Amino acid sequence: MKPEALDAQNAVVYTVRNYYFNGVGHISANYGKVMREGLQAVIAEAEKAKETFDYADAHQMKSLHFLESTIVANKAGIYAEGVGTFKSWISGLYQDAKSADSSPFDGEVAAWGVAGGVQVGYKGYELVASGFSGEALGSTLMLDYDSLDYTGEERESYGYLLQGTYPYDNRLGKTKFGIAYGANHMEETSAEKEVRTTTGFGELKQQVILPGF
Repeated sequence: MKPEALDAQNAVVYTVRNYYFNGVGHISANYGKVMREGLQAVIAEAEKAKETFDYADAHQMKSLHFLESTIVANKAGIYAEGVGTFKSWISGLYQDAKSADSSPFDGEVAAWGVAGGVQVGYKGYELVASGFSGEALGSTLMLDYDSLDYTGEERESYGYLLQGTYPYDNRLGKTKFGIAYGANHMEETSAEKEVRTTTGFGELKQQVILPGF
């Protein structure tokens, strides 16, 4: 056992004492080598050792089994790392309110919305797609500011977001690079459509925000 591995065992970081010294066959793996060189390097080393293996020597059979198991186990580790991930979600909200006596609006209004999305990942790459739809949501707060028109009617809105990311290692650690594109749409109410048809002007105007990077 290497001195640093023995020091770690004496510090009770882990223990293989019962197995290592009693001949059960367990070993203290060289995790540092795996972290530095990667699993592919371990596989290549085992395959190179197999090329010099003497199949006529029966005493080397245990070594052959060890090399083959090393190759299989590390390939399985690489495969497991590359398995994709999938997540999905859905949410909703509802809120109603009654106009105050001092409000120019009359009656009750209701805000509701639904949202959902999916996230797909594979070998570090991630793609996210999400969207929402509802009424009286506004661009900032529900039942406030631009969530209603001048008559108190709820405005319909919907939006979506597409985002792709990929992490990469550098000397500062791990950095995730991504690009995204999304849009929010707010529909005119019946009263606003009538005003636009009559006058040629509308309260809602198009706004463009550049995609995020």
